[in-house]
Amino acid sequence: MQRSLRGKLILIFSLIFIISFIIVTYVSIYESSKFLQREAMEGLSVALEGNAMVIKAKIDQEVIFIETLANRRIIDDDTPWEEKVDVMGKEAQKNGYEAIAVANLDGNFTRFDSTKTSGNISDRNYFQKSKKGESNISDVIISRATNEPIMTVAAPIERNGEITGVLYGVKSQEEINSIISDFSYGETGSAYIINRQGQIMANRDLQMVLEQVNILEYAQKDPKQQQLEELLENQIFLGNAGVGEYISEGKEKISAYGPIEGTDWILIVSIDKEEIFNNVKNLRNLLMIIGWGAIILSAICIYIASSYITKPIVVLTETIEKLSNYDLTSDKNDKGTKYLYRKDEIGKMANSLVFMKNNFADLIKKIDDTSHQLASSSEELSVIIQQTTLASNEVAKTIEDIAKGATNQAQDASEGSIHINDLGVLIDRNQDYMKKLNTLIDRVNELKDEGFTTLNFLIEKTTESNEASIKVNEVIISTNENVEKIEKASLMIKNIADQTNLLALNAAIEAARAGETGKGFAVVAEEIRKLAEESNSFANDITNIIQQLLVKTESAVTTMASVGKISNEQKESVEKTNEKFDGIADSIDKVKEMIVSLNISGREMEDRKEQIVHIIMNLASISQENAASTEEVSASIEEQTASMIEIANGSEELAEVAENMKKSVNKFKY
Repeated sequence: MQRSLRGKLILIFSLIFIISFIIVTYVSIYESSKFLQREAMEGLSVALEGNAMVIKAKIDQEVIFIETLANRRIIDDDTPWEEKVDVMGKEAQKNGYEAIAVANLDGNFTRFDSTKTSGNISDRNYFQKSKKGESNISDVIISRATNEPIMTVAAPIERNGEITGVLYGVKSQEEINSIISDFSYGETGSAYIINRQGQIMANRDLQMVLEQVNILEYAQKDPKQQQLEELLENQIFLGNAGVGEYISEGKEKISAYGPIEGTDWILIVSIDKEEIFNNVKNLRNLLMIIGWGAIILSAICIYIASSYITKPIVVLTETIEKLSNYDLTSDKNDKGTKYLYRKDEIGKMANSLVFMKNNFADLIKKIDDTSHQLASSSEELSVIIQQTTLASNEVAKTIEDIAKGATNQAQDASEGSIHINDLGVLIDRNQDYMKKLNTLIDRVNELKDEGFTTLNFLIEKTTESNEASIKVNEVIISTNENVEKIEKASLMIKNIADQTNLLALNAAIEAARAGETGKGFAVVAEEIRKLAEESNSFANDITNIIQQLLVKTESAVTTMASVGKISNEQKESVEKTNEKFDGIADSIDKVKEMIVSLNISGREMEDRKEQIVHIIMNLASISQENAASTEEVSASIEEQTASMIEIANGSEELAEVAENMKKSVNKFKY
């Protein structure tokens, strides 16, 4: 008995703990996997946006540089070629260009070098775009001169509103490739750039760029790369931005992709899926270690607890065995005495057993006394039987009346049971509604938490946007001030040119007066006058350009002021929304408290209903039994009279039974 009960307790509680641990572990791992994958996708998207902005800024910087050079007069004026080569060479070296060249509209180019390297680029895509007035940067191409991967930045040359040629600069692909090579995300994260045909423009593995590997063709050759092929054709090449999964080189990958604004390039950032789930494996191993430790500890605790429960039961069982052997004596040194003072069920059982033993002892004493009285009472029984016969006739009439009342009571109890069952159905339906309401309020709480997360993110981005707007505004104001300074300088140049022109004119007049002696001086004066007129013309061009810049910078200052105002209003609106969410959160908490109270009330109503149903069923059963019993009693009364005679005969035997009972009582020890 002891081992069986202890073994059952250990088995039951161990199974409950192990099953609970398995469920908690599975749910933890599943939710952790989902969370880590979601975080990884968001992290990849942020990394993609950051790198795309860096690359776009780099491209914009290069395009602006070439556009600025294209607007300089030195490109197509009469400046000596050696001077042009010197100026362009310094610009190329300062900005990291291998060469700078100018091409006419037929594609014939001349490089700014001492040998005037020339050729034709009319078949190049970047030339065709610039010829149409579009500044651009080319895909990675293999140089015809050096057979190395290069990128070309090209801009149209406009004079008097017409395109007269194309200026382009040759830049090593390694500069863009260095941005990609320096990128890191975790241990396996990497980034690369492709064009819309799938050719790799930049990659950490420079050899793939040199070999002009096409990722789409690579995926089409391998049936295992079908996911990558579908992702390229259905999402990436269409210019969409997003996150996708595919298998590459036998490994599952998660990649974020998106176009680089202002180019035909697409940036892809990827990471091994296995790296993301390494933390899940670590969590699983930790949970297993903790779980097994907890199982062992709980088994020890259960063993100790089961011993604490079963030991007093064994002691009390020994006491019950003594009772089964007619031993009702009490011993102050009994093992079960120490359990009398416990406040739990064991203490109640021990006290009840002592109480039962004492009651049995008192009962046996009373039975012994009764057996003595029974012998004398049997003699009086005959007299009482005669009186009972008369009374039983009157009882028969009374019982008939009771039977009618019992039948009516049984019918009322049955109807009450039906109504209580209807009430139970309504209570059950109300409980179902409360369960649905619990589910809905949990969902509302989740949405509230997601709303807080989104608002906090929006507040951070709004603050960053305000700071960036302030910096941009400061740069524009500084540019505006510098433009005004340049305008003043150009006016000074124009004045100097005018004065120089007047001096040249005076010199020419003096040379004419000098006759043959002043002819050489007249030639020099004429050249000075021409230079003065050209300087005046250049000063006018600079003034026009500065006027346009002033208009644009003033417009930019106004626009940035509006942007600052809008950003502040947006920030205030976000803060107000956050306050509203706080109010919603408080209301949700109060509703949850009310729902908890309603749940408790519903369970209490259910318990009370079950108790009432039980009581009414008992009443109905008792009423039916009473109705049947009264009918039986009525019939029994009729037989009672006849039985009285037999009882009289039995009273003689009763004395003999009393004697036997006395002998049986003597078997008990008390």
